[in-house]
Amino acid sequence: MERASNKAERLLQLEQLLLAFPEGLRKAEIARRLGVHRSTAGRYVEELSQRLPIWEDGNFFGIDRDDYLTQVRLTIHESMALHLAARLMASRTDKHNPHAASALRKLGHALRQVAPLVSDHLLASAEVMDDAARRHDPVYLEVLETLTRAWSRGRMVHLWHRHESGRVYE
Repeated sequence: MERASNKAERLLQLEQLLLAFPEGLRKAEIARRLGVHRSTAGRYVEELSQRLPIWEDGNFFGIDRDDYLTQVRLTIHESMALHLAARLMASRTDKHNPHAASALRKLGHALRQVAPLVSDHLLASAEVMDDAARRHDPVYLEVLETLTRAWSRGRMVHLWHRHESGRVYE
């Protein structure tokens, strides 16, 4: 049993290691940091890729942050704070944001057993955000996703916006 728990611990270590190095790590570096042979590190990466979005680029391995699911534990009060923030966002924009709707849906389902009435409101808010009346703007969504990626990676961006009058703002 100790061997299984040791492997489980190493898989958790590997996940944390790959999260700590967004640019990825070579198999040899993974092996060195985990204290295992390179072939064992390769098997660990392969096994972890069955449940996490692992990318491979030549000899480098990393976690695809766009598809990585984080785990969050919230109190009912923290959940309500997120719900109110999302409702405010929904009332201030006319554009469709499937990411916000999905987050509200997940939060609503997670609260189903603990607070069914709050859950119902979260799910209703998700429906409002997915309403067909909201303007689908793929450029808006692409820019939002690009800004999210840049912010999460600590990268600077250069933005400009063309006003309806034709004037460009940087």
